[in-house]
Amino acid sequence: MRLGPGQPWMPLGAEEHYSVQPPGFVWAGTAHAGPVAVARARDMYAEGHGRMLVKVASLWSVADASGAQTDQAAMMRYLSEMIWFPAAFLAGNISFEAVDDSSARVTLTDHGRTATATLVFDQQGRLTDFVGKRYRTADASDPEAWSTPVTGYGEYEGLRLPACGKAIYELPGGDLEYIDVTITGLHYDTGAAEPEPRTR
Repeated sequence: MRLGPGQPWMPLGAEEHYSVQPPGFVWAGTAHAGPVAVARARDMYAEGHGRMLVKVASLWSVADASGAQTDQAAMMRYLSEMIWFPAAFLAGNISFEAVDDSSARVTLTDHGRTATATLVFDQQGRLTDFVGKRYRTADASDPEAWSTPVTGYGEYEGLRLPACGKAIYELPGGDLEYIDVTITGLHYDTGAAEPEPRTR
């Protein structure tokens, strides 16, 4: 992960827990400089609201974002990451609209709000990209074009699912690729339908 254009890439280990009904997630990540943990972050979406908290050396808060823009960003993140628990796309709060032969528009409704994006597929029917609009910061005036292209597939819990991907903002000064993800493990709780993908 990196924080912005021209910034260095940092190794990041993370664990994320999802809920399908109601929609939600809690992501906890730790950034390292060599063997040293230099920052910890928690991103979450629950009851229609998002919050991002970042601490340096687990002590000093350097970011604590909430509000309408953070809510939208967290909701859009949740929608994009439903690819790791695809049965959630069958829920009553999800709707689809065909765009063309290789893409469809998907909408998530939760707590009176909606998040909409376009799913792009290849000729084999595999998801290759997720494209939408997402706020980059809690004080942004407008959402930016945002995509999460899939770069590799793997098998988890008997399902063929995206295993590698990126996250990219299309900014006025050029594209900002700021996340490069590899899923190292995923588990479904069959009682609560909550997978636990691990990323690095």
